[in-house]
Amino acid sequence: MNTDEAFAASDVSSAAAQARKAQPRGRRSARKLLDAAAALFLEKGVDKTTVDDVVLRAGIAKGTFYYHYESRAALFNALHERVIGDFEARIEAAMAACPPGDPWRQLDTWVETTCESYLEMGPLHDIVFSADSPRWSVSNRKFVQILIALLGEGHARGVWRVDDPCLTATFIFCGLHGAIDDLILAGRHPTIVARSVIAFTRKAVALD
Repeated sequence: MNTDEAFAASDVSSAAAQARKAQPRGRRSARKLLDAAAALFLEKGVDKTTVDDVVLRAGIAKGTFYYHYESRAALFNALHERVIGDFEARIEAAMAACPPGDPWRQLDTWVETTCESYLEMGPLHDIVFSADSPRWSVSNRKFVQILIALLGEGHARGVWRVDDPCLTATFIFCGLHGAIDDLILAGRHPTIVARSVIAFTRKAVALD
């Protein structure tokens, strides 16, 4: 077999493996591994959780683990992306269910759902974001892009004044994020924060 044939065979094998992973059975086993990892990371911490621990908790063969994830680090990254994906999916669903043509209602829905979704992450948030750089950008995340688009549309229609939708959306989310974290660290229940953030956001984009 020459080099080109070897690469072609490798591509076919890789494509077949990806197809198997995408099948319901493959998705179920990957999900079970992520569920087991999430529980163990919370119980023992990431550093003290081994691949053996994960497969034992999931009830899945070790070979199946490596079929889906090449290492514990890869599993951690997959869990990180799932947490973000679930967070974004909830916001997208709430926005899709919001009546069209009512930007104020849409803005309130984005803020309220983002607050609720962030709170629902609970301790898992601290686990999956522990390795993130202290400098980070949210403007490229889908849930913030939804807010950027909404702010831009409302400005174009004269509903509110937002000269820089990207900066405003980043300010709103980072303020929301910080307000909830501050309440959590102070030992206070942060569930009421959504109403305050909604009121603040309305004032921030108001025309007057």
